[in-house]
This record gives sequence, structure tokens and C-alpha cells, in this order.
Amino acid sequence: MEAIEQLGGMWEEAEAVAGAAEAAPVEAIAVLHSRGLSDGSAGVRGAAIEWLGRSGNVGMLSDALDDPAVPNRMRTVALLASLQQPRRLLPALRDAEPRVRLAAVHGCDRLADEIIRGEADGSDLRGE
Repeated sequence: MEAIEQLGGMWEEAEAVAGAAEAAPVEAIAVLHSRGLSDGSAGVRGAAIEWLGRSGNVGMLSDALDDPAVPNRMRTVALLASLQQPRRLLPALRDAEPRVRLAAVHGCDRLADEIIRGEADGSDLRGE
């Protein structure tokens, strides 16, 4: 039950990050991707994940699904879901950590609800 409660807070934060997405220079995003995601500190990688989420660059953000820290992978899943990228969540459904898989299932469920309500267009699922 604790994992589900933790997920609830992550979704709210992820939606706030996606809603406040900032246009960062391409060079800064590239540095966050190359250096930030490969840093030895989970905290530094986590900060890079947050900024990649803010940038909306789902390709670079998706690379964080391979982060060694479970909380960073869970946060990446939440950000990808908030950016309405269900296809990008598929690798997380095969993650070795059950909490990451649960986050991915929850993210897919939330996106399905948003598509049904017309709040998301589902273009990622149609390959558009």
C-alpha cells in the first residue's frame, strides 16, 4: 500500500513539472543527457531526470529508464506518463523492480483514462 501512496505523490509532482515545462537551450539538454544521466550520484542523475522532464525531450528522458536507482526509474516513468508517452513506458513494464513495473502500469492506466476523457489525444499509441 505504501508503494501506491508514494506513486500518488509522484504523479502530482510529475504533472506539475510537465505543466511548467521550460524551453532550455539544446546544448544544456545535451549536457544533462550525456553527463547528468551518467553521473555517479543518484541525486545528480535525479536532478538531470527532472530537467529532462521539464524540457519535454522524451527520447533523452527515456534513457533514464536504465538508471541504477529505483526511485530515479520510478520518477522517469511518472514524467513520461505526464508527458503522455505510453509507448515509452513499455520497457518499464519489464523492469526487474516490481515498484517500477507498478508505476508503469499505473501510468498506462492514467493515460488510458485521459484518452477516454479526451484530455490526451493518444497519438503516441497510433504512432503519429
